[in-house]
Amino acid sequence: MLDSERPRINVEPFGFAPVPIREGTTQAVVRDALMVGVTFEELRALCITRKGKPWSNKAIQSLLYHDLRNKGYGVRSVQDYDRGLIYQLVVPDAA
Repeated sequence: MLDSERPRINVEPFGFAPVPIREGTTQAVVRDALMVGVTFEELRALCITRKGKPWSNKAIQSLLYHDLRNKGYGVRSVQDYDRGLIYQLVVPDAA
């Protein structure tokens, strides 16, 4: 899928303090990658099942749109001229 076909993301956090993500999980690996910015293809390389297969695009989108938001995080996409569409983690402001 080309970057031009990928949907832009602007998922705001719910506004509560983020729920800790258990270290060593795929969610923790994705969270860390999103802190510095990651492309969808890089996410696919990080999201591997126990059987060694990559997650489906739908599963990765669910993680970005729903799972991280339910933990108190947001995700946004920005266009980078060198790398293409980059996804970044949005951490809520401390109240």
